[in-house]
Amino acid sequence: FDAGVRAVETRFAVREPSGAIRTAKVPELTGAARAGPCFVLCGSEPGAAARCRFEVLAVPTDPFAPPLVFEADAVVSDAPAPVVPALFDAAELELYGEFELRLNDRLLGVASLRPVPRAALTAEGGFAPPDEFVWSSAAEEELAARLRRLG
Repeated sequence: FDAGVRAVETRFAVREPSGAIRTAKVPELTGAARAGPCFVLCGSEPGAAARCRFEVLAVPTDPFAPPLVFEADAVVSDAPAPVVPALFDAAELELYGEFELRLNDRLLGVASLRPVPRAALTAEGGFAPPDEFVWSSAAEEELAARLRRLG
């Protein structure tokens, strides 16, 4: 069953001070009470459901800080369902750049607060490519928004 579990989409869940909850590809944290990664998960076995234990790795923006690793349990079925492993204070969430969701050491998805890395220009006028970049639906949405602003 575990081999057929996949992340359909990654988002962020944001709880407002009023208690209302919304999701966003890249959250606006100003005025938010709490926020955290939201993974929409789905299994490939028709009619089957199972409780899975996921490992979540919160990668800090400070390269010298250790990552935060915690576990989260969720029921996965053949229907897509959102899973929010943890909500953080908005200020605390900004300490992390991305969240990785793993099942049995297999990377299922990455929720990134900074979906597209900034280009680093070289002295010769070229650019240095980012170390590693996983194209995500959040990056796709940001690209589409930037292209709409150009047109």
